[in-house]
Amino acid sequence: MKTKLLPILLLLVFASAFAGEIMVANTVNPEMSAADVEKIFLGKTKKWSDGTNVIITTLKGGAVHEAFLTTFVKKQPMQFDNYWKQLVFTGQGKMPNSFATEEEMLTFISANKGAVGYVSDARAGSLPGNVKAITIK
Repeated sequence: MKTKLLPILLLLVFASAFAGEIMVANTVNPEMSAADVEKIFLGKTKKWSDGTNVIITTLKGGAVHEAFLTTFVKKQPMQFDNYWKQLVFTGQGKMPNSFATEEEMLTFISANKGAVGYVSDARAGSLPGNVKAITIK
């Protein structure tokens, strides 16, 4: 009995760790694919469909940061940082804006058209007026 219960509990813990992030942006795109999200956060998509520059924002660390990166960008936080450092070193990009708290990130996104980031789903009900949750299909 214990052997069967442990995998089920691990599955529930694993699923709940990745169910709590939402992507948010100060843009007109209400939905996008997971592949689009990956391209945005790897700097491969530089403009929104309306021509506005994409401004990437991330959290400096924590469970939401790690879950978002591993789920949608398919990189561990250290891999993500190293990826961006290589782009900066070769002159192909600049580091994403990084924030200590979700509140700081949302304030920045709210003030900068084209900014995109992610927050815990607990924040979904209290997003600033011009910051929209994006549906990932």
